[in-house]
Amino acid sequence: MKDPKLLETLKVYKGRDDVPEDFDSFWNQALAKMTELPEYKLEERDFNIPNVVCYELTFKGTRNGLVYSRMILPKTDQKVPVISIFMAIWDVVGIGLIC
Repeated sequence: MKDPKLLETLKVYKGRDDVPEDFDSFWNQALAKMTELPEYKLEERDFNIPNVVCYELTFKGTRNGLVYSRMILPKTDQKVPVISIFMAIWDVVGIGLIC
């Protein structure tokens, strides 16, 4: 990791806005509308990173928006900690892209 302070920043990051009072109600209604998983495509890719398996995942999100992500998993059967990073977060917390 190029910036060791990044992990500490992400541990306390709570988003750029306060959670609205009706958030739980909104979220429960949104989940109730999802009766099945959307169609998705998971394709293994070679990103030239040793000791990991890489994938590209795409699916249709809400309002038919295309969601694109990359998933990088260690080549192991052991349980290991993971970090989920949403790329739009970089501009919000002002830390810039590090990888």
